[in-house]
Amino acid sequence: MGFGRHSVVRAAKRIDTSPNMPAVIEVVDDETRIREFLVAIDPMLTEGLVTLEKVHLYKHPGGGE
Repeated sequence: MGFGRHSVVRAAKRIDTSPNMPAVIEVVDDETRIREFLVAIDPMLTEGLVTLEKVHLYKHPGGGE
């Protein structure tokens, strides 16, 4: 599943929304915006793991906008 650069959610199949299923959510954006987002959602995080990683973009398959 992905959220493309044209703001369209893409999924290969239906998502199982069982409350016991593990999930990985990845966000790629400017570090400042991600940190602001984490401050906003922090009260909602009751369990789980949050990591921040540097990303080096090798190739972007879309055209430039």
